Amino acid sequence: MITTNDKTLVDNVITGDPDTRDQFVDRFSNFIWSILVRDLRLKRDLAEDLHAETFLRLLEDDCRRLRNWSGEGNFVNYLGPIVRNLAMDHFRSGAVQHLELEDVTAGQALVAAEPGPEKLAQEAEKRLLLVEALRELSERDQKLIELRHFENRSYREIADEMGYQISSVGVLLARAEKRLKSAVDRRLGPTEPSPVQ
Repeated sequence: MITTNDKTLVDNVITGDPDTRDQFVDRFSNFIWSILVRDLRLKRDLAEDLHAETFLRLLEDDCRRLRNWSGEGNFVNYLGPIVRNLAMDHFRSGAVQHLELEDVTAGQALVAAEPGPEKLAQEAEKRLLLVEALRELSERDQKLIELRHFENRSYREIADEMGYQISSVGVLLARAEKRLKSAVDRRLGPTEPSPVQ
């Protein structure tokens, strides 16, 4: 079976071919879902709403957002920021009153009780920053951090799953955490020194 490349598929969607639109949704549906649920860790009902909203946004105004894509590189590199920005817009709008967020440093759930839109936007920005920083790491480092901090696995469980000696897990994890901190710090940029008291 011959698969249409992203550029041809997007061009066909822009011309208004309804069959191509179905193909477009099928191709990118899982990618959008993974950003909303895996990366941003949104609750299912909110993720479903934003998943549908993303496709509506891409097709509105005579496919304006699709027309803005240069056609170079992978379409998902263009699509990812659109999905994240849509989520940020939703947080900033104040439309969400209850949202479960996972504390990435301790792997514990935070529940915001009647948070304001500013608080939700700040939490979403932190999560986006972390997601982008994680992508800089090797697959091994990402997996170590995911197992330890997102899934709260023990060193023994991590060693068993990844095929390492248990004595190596702590060292490898510490190095991965250090690289993640450096990646986050690079994104935050230079900070102002504290004034001398």
